[in-house]
Formats: sequence, C-alpha cells, structure tokens
Amino acid sequence: MGCWRSSSPSAASSSGRRTDALRTIAVIPARGGSRGVPGKNLLRLGGVPLLGRSIWAARHAHRIDAVFVSTDDAAIAATAERFGAQVIHRPAALSGDAASSEAALLHALDTLPAHPGPPERLVMLQCTSPFTTGEEIDRCVAALDNPAVACALSVVPDHSFLWGISPQGFAVGVNHDETRQRPMRQTLPPQYRENGAIYAMRVAAFRKVGRRFCGPVAAIPVPPTGPEIDDLADVTLCAALESARPAPPLPPGLAALAFDQDAATLPPQQAAVLRQHGIHPLPLPAPHALHDALQALSLTPAQLCYVGTDLECLRLAGCAVAPAHVAPELANLAHLLSPQDGVEQTLAWIVRSLIGAREASGS
Repeated sequence: MGCWRSSSPSAASSSGRRTDALRTIAVIPARGGSRGVPGKNLLRLGGVPLLGRSIWAARHAHRIDAVFVSTDDAAIAATAERFGAQVIHRPAALSGDAASSEAALLHALDTLPAHPGPPERLVMLQCTSPFTTGEEIDRCVAALDNPAVACALSVVPDHSFLWGISPQGFAVGVNHDETRQRPMRQTLPPQYRENGAIYAMRVAAFRKVGRRFCGPVAAIPVPPTGPEIDDLADVTLCAALESARPAPPLPPGLAALAFDQDAATLPPQQAAVLRQHGIHPLPLPAPHALHDALQALSLTPAQLCYVGTDLECLRLAGCAVAPAHVAPELANLAHLLSPQDGVEQTLAWIVRSLIGAREASGS
C-alpha cells in the first residue's frame, strides 16, 4: 500500500474546495522516469513546470474537489505540494516503463483516506498536455452528468485522411475508400483525434473494468492548442506556442501582489488597475513586513503573488515569481520564473500578466 500525504494547509486551502466531500477528484500520474525527455514532468514551459501547469489547471476547474499527484519521485512530490496538490506515493512496482496509467489510478483510489468517503468521479490529467484549462476539465466532468455516459475524454477536430498498410504491403484508406472518387474534406462526417489531456470517468465503472474507457464515451472537443510532449521537438514547438500567449499560467484566487519597494516601483495607474481587479498591491519596506500586510487584509499566503528574491517570501507565497537567471536555490522555490532579468522588469511583466488574465476572464 502506498502512502498518501496532504499538502500544506496554505496550499490546500488555496483551491477553495470543500474538504467534507470529494465528489470529483483529479489525479495526475507523474513518475520520475522519462526516456524521451529526461525530467519531463518538472520541465519548465513559460516559466512554470509542466506538473505545476496541470495542477493549476485542475485548481481552476470548478468541478474538481481535490487534486492528487501520483509519483515515485521525491522532487516531483515536493513540486506537487508546492503547487497545491496532495501527494500519493506510488510504489516502485507501479512506476516502471511497463506500468499503466490505469494501475496508478487504481492505486490512488485504494490509497485515499477513508474520510470523507470515496469519490464518485475521477479525472486523469497528463502533464504532457501543457495548455489544458480549467474550463476544459469542467466540460469533461459535466459530460458525466448524463447518466448514460460512463466516461469522457478531450479531443480535437481532425480532418486527416488516414492510411494503413495491408498484409500485402499496399497502402489502404482507413477513414476513406481509396478505390472511389476522393471526397472533399468539407463533405466528410466530423471526426476527432484524442489529444491525451483529460480523461473523466465514473469511479464505479472504472473499478469494474480497470480501463479509462469504461462504458459509453463522450468526446469533448477542445481547441487544438499544441502537441503532447513526447520528445524535444514537441518541447520546442510548445515553447514557441507559449511565447505567443498573452500571459503565463497563474493559480486561482490571487488577491495580493507583494514586492520589495527598494528593488522595484509600481506606477500609481497600474496599482489602481490592480485594485479594480481585486488585487491589492503590497510594496514591502522589508521582507518581515509581509505577514503583517497579509493579516491586515485578512488574506492567506495562498492568495499572495510575490515578486522578488527573498527566500522566506518566495517560500511563503502561493505564487512565487523570481527573475530570470537567479541562483538555483531561489529558482527551485519559484512557481514561476520570469523571462525578465531584475525585480523591476519582472514586476512590470507580472503586473501585465495579472491584469491581462483578469480582463480575459472578465473579473
């Protein structure tokens, strides 16, 4: 039996989920070994580890009550807790190349504490799909509201003509008949490709057969935002796609932005816009002033975005942002590494990102 461990109180509470009922849980399988891209699950994309991106996406989903990471790796476990997930320590027997994701999911279900009772729905998320959103997760879970649906998955539209090879070695059409006149793409019936990002299932149906496709399946179309990351070419493509996005991923529930006032300044106009979006600017005369500032606003550390290089402040914040090229000790504490050098430039960048994210969400 594996070991289950809760994340820190500040991180766990940041999702705003109920703790008296876990109707729907998300499990992210993330083992330490990776052949195609070594250390893949902790690879930073847009400054955020792939694992962290998946955890934050799950925390943005309104229909997820708790987020768990199943892993055999100490560094992955530490990162999972840092980003607000709870850790299920997976045994070595379920962590090799031949181990299935389904085996990790079944182990996770068996390892969960008896209280507050078993979940009814299970969502598997994969770190190799870095652009998953909370809204997409919610749509997959919502498909299970239909009692006829046992499971759901995210898909993307695909208009490809697929070919296979016959026993004689000749190419044959898979979704078209090559012996007939070639059809126009717009006349083909809709078809979709599994994007590998989100799988939702009823726990009872999944336990019965041990497969993610455990009964009638609902396909949930999502935008084709990027490839699954399986090799370095995929990493390069996703990095290019990320660079074109208006803002990096951020956790839910941020309500304050703190920074060292000796290292950076915030223009009054930007401070006013932040307040309009429900974010309190907190220029700190000294790092030890952070606790008093949060207490005065009745905020928790999980609601704090901190920009700077103070170790204790980085360790405390629910969203710790450090400038590029900082020392490894600081980088390891940062949820988000800025593409900018210096605290002043990083503060300007994160302010633009926070405002952009709030405006995009309409909050």
